[in-house]
Amino acid sequence: LPLTGLLLNSNDNDMKGGYTQVTYKLPIGTKVGASYGYSEVEGNAAQADMKNKSWIVGAYHPLTKSLNLVAEYTDAKYENVNHTRGNDGTAKTVSLGAILFF
Repeated sequence: LPLTGLLLNSNDNDMKGGYTQVTYKLPIGTKVGASYGYSEVEGNAAQADMKNKSWIVGAYHPLTKSLNLVAEYTDAKYENVNHTRGNDGTAKTVSLGAILFF
């Protein structure tokens, strides 16, 4: 059960964020995984704090040594884009495709 993680923090403490991921390989060869990441940037008296976060779940199935089929779902949320209060958004995305290794 591979698990990775990363936490970032700038020297002046006005930015912070992190990322973590976990994957598991099923007996049939398919790998499933999930990840979560976030970032925050402090604003000032005239600007709002910006916040972004997203999570992804996916399945990766090898057809051959060089070709994997991929299916992923992403859910992302954005707050105060460009430090503008109320400039929020969301994105829910389904991705289907293939990865070619060479």
